[in-house]
Amino acid sequence: MDLHGPGICTWYAIPLFGIFVAFSLIVHCGVEGIETVDGAWRDVMASIASAPLTDVMNLISLIGSTAFVYSVSLILFVHMWKSRMKESIVSFFSMLVTASLAVNAMKYAFRIPRPPDGLLHVSGYSYPSGHVVLTTVFYFGLAYALYKWGRISKVTSFLFATFVSLAMGLSRTYLSVHYLSDVIGGYLLALGVVAVFFSWLSRSFSRRDTPNTR
Repeated sequence: MDLHGPGICTWYAIPLFGIFVAFSLIVHCGVEGIETVDGAWRDVMASIASAPLTDVMNLISLIGSTAFVYSVSLILFVHMWKSRMKESIVSFFSMLVTASLAVNAMKYAFRIPRPPDGLLHVSGYSYPSGHVVLTTVFYFGLAYALYKWGRISKVTSFLFATFVSLAMGLSRTYLSVHYLSDVIGGYLLALGVVAVFFSWLSRSFSRRDTPNTR
């Protein structure tokens, strides 16, 4: 593994994690402005609620679940293994596991309760949103893999990952299982994790620009 020296993307992780920590402390301390925005956003989501839209949001939420993400990852890893891209498997898997561990650590560090009267029955703490973190990390990684394999363009890959990530944040607040601040914190944490691993991920995928089809 060529891990000599961090790439420029890795340095972006420092300010991202710094902003995440600062934002987390603001949320944890219950600053009035944050609570006001969270409440206003909940009112907006409640005002657009409908049975068909709830079904759509439930479906979106499903693709960010741990079971779904790791199941799709397994399929992706099998493809990488057949293409002799073992380092890519390690880098991708390390990124996912780091994101999962970071989310659980932050949830227990801040222990913020979930919003009351959610449209889904979920357990655990609210901040940050695990679905948002895992979705952002996984789908940006997947989009990058598809781009490196020539399946989609760089712009398309970025738009694809951004759309899925934003849709996940919307679904979690619509279903009232997370506050808007949980989602924002999730994005900051996820982008920090992606920044840490991106240089390694890009080097591992660059070793074979297209999968081995032999």
